[in-house]
Amino acid sequence: MLATAAERDEKMANSRRRLSQGQRRELFYDMEFHPERYMVERKNLMVAMAAEPGRPVPGKQGFRILEQSPAGCANDPFTTSNYLRVRVLTGPSKGSEGWACSRDVQPTGWFVM
Repeated sequence: MLATAAERDEKMANSRRRLSQGQRRELFYDMEFHPERYMVERKNLMVAMAAEPGRPVPGKQGFRILEQSPAGCANDPFTTSNYLRVRVLTGPSKGSEGWACSRDVQPTGWFVM
């Protein structure tokens, strides 16, 4: 599921690179005011990921990033957040593994949730 989404995101980025500067400006303007036109597949991915079994992780627990997916996890076309597969290293959730959105993880290595 994430691999397919990552491939799709990369194809879209490549197609945007071939546009002229004026065409890119028009596209970005349209994306800003009509994100629903560009986010259908990502929204479906986010719904599917949210439906997967999950476990709440209280804040201030250390973790290790096991894998990074280039698939986006934000609900707007400009945010570059992506999915991370992590293992919790400390606290009551120690040993748990799962996917998190990079925007929900603090750079210091602690879960924000």
